[in-house]
Amino acid sequence: MLPTTKTASDLSRLLVPGIPPGAGVMLAALILDPEMSISPYFWTILLGGLVVLTLSLYSFLSRRRGWLAGIWQVAGVSVAGYVLVSWAMYSSFQSGVIMQAMVIVLTFIAGTMSRTKIRRFYGKRRRLVHLALLVCVLFPLTAVVPRVGATPTVVVSPSEKFVTLSRSGMTANIMVTVKSVYSSAWDFRMSANATNLLAVYLDDMERGPVEIPFLDTSRQSIVFVRIESSPLIKNGTYEVSLDYTYKDAFENIHLGSTSLQVFVGYSFWIAPKCIIATVAFGSELSPEVGFLRDFRDRLVISTVAGSAFMRVFNDWYYSFSPAVARVIANNEPLRAMARITLWPLIGILHLGVFTYSVFSHVPELAVVMAGILSSSLIGLVYASVPIFLTMKLVGRNKRVRLAGLARCLLMSPLVGLIVLAGGEYTQSFLLLAVGGSLTVLGCMLTAPAITIIALSRLGHLFSSSGELGKKRDF
Repeated sequence: MLPTTKTASDLSRLLVPGIPPGAGVMLAALILDPEMSISPYFWTILLGGLVVLTLSLYSFLSRRRGWLAGIWQVAGVSVAGYVLVSWAMYSSFQSGVIMQAMVIVLTFIAGTMSRTKIRRFYGKRRRLVHLALLVCVLFPLTAVVPRVGATPTVVVSPSEKFVTLSRSGMTANIMVTVKSVYSSAWDFRMSANATNLLAVYLDDMERGPVEIPFLDTSRQSIVFVRIESSPLIKNGTYEVSLDYTYKDAFENIHLGSTSLQVFVGYSFWIAPKCIIATVAFGSELSPEVGFLRDFRDRLVISTVAGSAFMRVFNDWYYSFSPAVARVIANNEPLRAMARITLWPLIGILHLGVFTYSVFSHVPELAVVMAGILSSSLIGLVYASVPIFLTMKLVGRNKRVRLAGLARCLLMSPLVGLIVLAGGEYTQSFLLLAVGGSLTVLGCMLTAPAITIIALSRLGHLFSSSGELGKKRDF
């Protein structure tokens, strides 16, 4: 007779305290997203969470359990209570206290109604069950106690205090980090004030207000500020005031303000911020953002060809990057994905820095060589999969030859280099911008396309030689 083994379903029935998977995912998501507190279904879902907690308590006390299943049940009930109290805290401190009281009452009622079962199931060990119920009550309390002690101080930090616009009619984008220290804060509200010839948008709302319902001490929120100057504004210095209010745990109102200086009429070009990288890595002071900024400012913009290319790149990049950064700013999973996506780029640009140093005695040549290497590697890392799929689709058409298509792609960087050389000779911004853009885009497309074709032909070569060998052996 074969020995019996527990299957995965048997183990799950032994351990899982009857909470539906959907409800478990819901509870896990709520604690990660304070913005859910402004949902119109906030109290409905909170009531559903109480039902889940009640079912978990009933499942825990309904029958006798061993050590492993008992610990699992207690952990599930404690975490469910902690999530509910934490989520209620997003609305207000009083809501969190009320939810904590309801968790205590539910646990007391469940323990009282099940005292006969507990005595019958566990006998002298029933005190362990009472201790477990006490843990289910005390663990959610840890979400309330830390927010009672100190008075919160909200720190509003603009990414730059001094904004420079080279001429009237220009626009500047900055980020403002909002963080509460010492304790949590509620009902944060910020608005902007400026002269009528400066339009200030907070998260795409003119002069605000921006409202953040809950600021936990372990989190920070980012507000995007766009400053647009009127073509009629005169050169000079202007002030933008960011005024804000917030509440503490006892609903006392606190006021605060910070200001920005806007300089209109400066003739030099101001390099914009690395918006997505700053949001992904959390600060402009992070080493990754510092490296990207130095690569742009000290290498690329220091040359004529690089400066012309960056003008075109910035027009394209900043047409969508504020919207992307706004989406990932307060979403930690998306920020983690953005960091993972940017790490290969940072590694490639380190190779670009090395290439620049090799040819640094001729800066214009150095920036071109670094651009060719970097854009080729960027294409291999980020564009290989879509280009491979495109080539598979195109390859189905027998009239199109992939080798001919690769030759056409190869002409793009060659033409770009010729135009770039003409721009260097004539010092024409238009030729430099067009030549640099053609060279970069051509390398990004050509490098993965030629690599895929070479690997495909190499695979065919090995397969044909193998078949030839089999025929000879036969």
